[in-house]
Amino acid sequence: MNTPTPDPRAIRDRAQQLKREVFNATAAANNPDMAYPDWPDDVPLPDLAHREDTSEAAYYQYLAEHREYLERDTEFRNGYELLDWLTAEGADLRDYQTWSCDPEEPLRRSDRHRSR
Repeated sequence: MNTPTPDPRAIRDRAQQLKREVFNATAAANNPDMAYPDWPDDVPLPDLAHREDTSEAAYYQYLAEHREYLERDTEFRNGYELLDWLTAEGADLRDYQTWSCDPEEPLRRSDRHRSR
């Protein structure tokens, strides 16, 4: 069975869309009052951190799946640098998402125990 050749423009467009979703989810998580100015005080906000993690995971998964089309594109360079760094560290995106960003702390999942 012949599989159609993927359209590089469509791949790039989808990557840009996912990148925007990550940006918007991060902005909403960091500034919920700006993202939802008319949200009623008595109604809890949606889980914005989960939305941010989910959109980030979808973006990086897409980059990994389409590396041959997107790796040389400067717009996605930072994404590939992060993926390559995680691979070099023997870590994955969940490790990064739960990391405190403290240089003294190793990358580890929140469900892992410290070795010290």
